[in-house]
Amino acid sequence: MRRRLRSLTSFSISKILDATRNKRSVALFGALFIGFFSAMAGLAAQEPSLTVDLENFTSYFTTQSILRHNRYEIHVKEIVPLSPSLTTVLDLRGRAEAALSDINTKILPHYSNAVRDDELIEGEIRQLYLDWLGNSVRIKMGLLQIDWIDSLSPLTSDVMTPLDLRFGGFGTNKEIIVPEPALDLNHKLFGGTLEWLVVALPVTHRLPAGNNGYGFYPYLQNQVTPLAPELVTGQIPRTLSEVEGGIRYQLEFDPLELSFLAYRGHQRTPTLVVGPLGPSSIPITEVYGRATTLGVSGTYGTDAAIFRLFTYAEPHRYPAVVSVVPGLDPAGQLPFETRIRVGGGFDYVFSKHLKLYSEVTGTHTEYPSGQMNYLTTVRVTNESFKNILLSLNTTVGFPKSSYLITPEMTWTFDSNTKLGLGAHFIHSGDPGSAFEIIKDASQVYGFFQYSFALW
Repeated sequence: MRRRLRSLTSFSISKILDATRNKRSVALFGALFIGFFSAMAGLAAQEPSLTVDLENFTSYFTTQSILRHNRYEIHVKEIVPLSPSLTTVLDLRGRAEAALSDINTKILPHYSNAVRDDELIEGEIRQLYLDWLGNSVRIKMGLLQIDWIDSLSPLTSDVMTPLDLRFGGFGTNKEIIVPEPALDLNHKLFGGTLEWLVVALPVTHRLPAGNNGYGFYPYLQNQVTPLAPELVTGQIPRTLSEVEGGIRYQLEFDPLELSFLAYRGHQRTPTLVVGPLGPSSIPITEVYGRATTLGVSGTYGTDAAIFRLFTYAEPHRYPAVVSVVPGLDPAGQLPFETRIRVGGGFDYVFSKHLKLYSEVTGTHTEYPSGQMNYLTTVRVTNESFKNILLSLNTTVGFPKSSYLITPEMTWTFDSNTKLGLGAHFIHSGDPGSAFEIIKDASQVYGFFQYSFALW
């Protein structure tokens, strides 16, 4: 999986005052689901599998000389084949952030503690679904991670895919995509595959609520200085009329692949409605508008190279920040804009061990200036050394100056154990650049992972 930072450009502020998750409910439901799936495993017609990943992640912020993360995680995934065509999948994750705890803050004052409770300790269901595979039809139903737009560049759709960005958005798709209750059906049609998607309870991005080092508080203060903000948080309404849906059609003419998609959903990042101004504060209301994503992409592959072209349009969407005239209803008076993204990529395999991936993405947003902004991403991986993977990811934004450089080394001791070392070097030279919100998060990090199968 590609290690990526997702869709930070359009963020101004999000759920700063997000409500704390009910950890007791999470634990109760987790226990019930584990018991339920374990019972089904005993009844499985075929051999089930249960795998466990244990991981420690430690990060030191170089720009602030602060240890920000000392995170312990456990991932449990169970796959139960009930029949040759029906499978159940359960994926759980628990995590505890020792570096952000109140106890460590008192002992080591350099730790940060101004965070949400679910940034300290949490348990959550990452996936839970039934997977039915027929001769020409496949149906997945339950709690799914949706990712229809696969881009090497850090910028991607923030309409279709909700992301967990409390820790900066660093990680693989599996780690940062927020699951949603959904129905995914695909079937053969006219030589291709037509996929239908319905999301019953759409959710928003999860952004940090406190000073955990990723810049959301400073960014908010910069937007409203010198007055103090009064944030009124919002959510996508949980009503039948707000259900999301989309279709995607994929064709393969070896070596050419084409994909067409249309999705009617919501903006995962809220529009900030500012005003009317008070005597000593600025009221800010979060509004999640309906939005549509239309896309076309094509891939052409040879034995050593892959070429990609894509374009995505999001018409009639709310801009990131809107000022409201006093006395007007914010929900009924918001302006609209169209955001268009175009790009292309080139991947090349130099040898069995050395590979290059590259992509350029241009994004045109009408607000505030209508300027086209570009991100160029290059990734190089080298596996020349036994059991060692070296990778270098570089993303440069222009004309608004910014960059993100991530070197990493992963050492696989055996099939169960991995050790990794890496760094994120971040720069933001212009206001509104791609990495402005995380410009203070330059860091060096290490991780240790141990995996094993219980059955």
